[in-house]
Amino acid sequence: MDEPALKARFTISIGRPTSMIAISNMPRKPGSSQPVEGVPDYVWDHFEESVPMSTYLVAFVVSDFQHLSDGTFAVWAREQALGQARYALDVGPKILRHFEDYFGIKFPLPKIDMVALPDFSAGAMENWGLITYRETAMLYDQVVSTRRNKQRIATVVSHELAHQWFGNLVTPSWWADLWLNEGFASYVECLGVDAVEPSWRIPEQFVVHEMQSVFLLDVYRSSHPISVEVNHPNEIDEIFDTISYGKGASIIRMMDHFLTTPVFRKGLTRYLNMRKYASATRDDLWQALTEQAHEDSVFDQDMTVKAVMDTWTLQTGFPLVTVTRNYDNRTVTVS
Repeated sequence: MDEPALKARFTISIGRPTSMIAISNMPRKPGSSQPVEGVPDYVWDHFEESVPMSTYLVAFVVSDFQHLSDGTFAVWAREQALGQARYALDVGPKILRHFEDYFGIKFPLPKIDMVALPDFSAGAMENWGLITYRETAMLYDQVVSTRRNKQRIATVVSHELAHQWFGNLVTPSWWADLWLNEGFASYVECLGVDAVEPSWRIPEQFVVHEMQSVFLLDVYRSSHPISVEVNHPNEIDEIFDTISYGKGASIIRMMDHFLTTPVFRKGLTRYLNMRKYASATRDDLWQALTEQAHEDSVFDQDMTVKAVMDTWTLQTGFPLVTVTRNYDNRTVTVS
């Protein structure tokens, strides 16, 4: 069954031409390449058994690409474009280590590969341990690429690495809570980039480019709640939009502020540990954050994150407060 809540361990074997290489979510077993009986110039590659994962995260690549590596972290591209993958290899491991510290949980796989594909419809895909990118989202040429290109590459790399925890380690039980994947990745991608390129001030850019854009969109009646019912497979693609990504990220940023960052981070670690290698709903997240808020005395015992956040995730739009100041009689009216 191809549903996000259903997880399994996968053991993958791939028959490939000897002139090509094969990579998958897990490392290849040492000395595993064996001739394919009856097929000249083909060999079998056998890969280690995976951790429990959803089917949509299973991936493999068979290609004649070349790679650069710092040990357990590798980038792959066409031979002619390989040099342009150096920036991704520079920032990728640093961002990964930052997220390990931020979430308080080590990256659970023994390796990670990032592959630049010349013909890829999506911007990127967070397959666990084998992230695939459109070339323009991973390759940076110091001679011809702009600073905006460089920033986009760092941001997309950070977004996909954030998914290794939010989406891969813990997966939404159903697509109705897609924003648990995309909203979190869209928010913490800013923190990952800020850790490696602080001069860009990405968290401040987020307010202008993401949050303000969401305000403009969410005033329309055609908008939808962050958490929406999905009753048919055709409806899944429709919710990969600015509301799931941008508004989801904006309300997560809001939680980071009203809970305080130390409490928010500890609550995320609690949530990830509670639900790792399994699936979760938004109520699981609310529970973990509430428990942490009570433990650290940020919330009164009769107050819950769910009571606050359901009003933001289950309704369209946002509250508007109008303040009118009368300078003559020195009064303020709030409505």
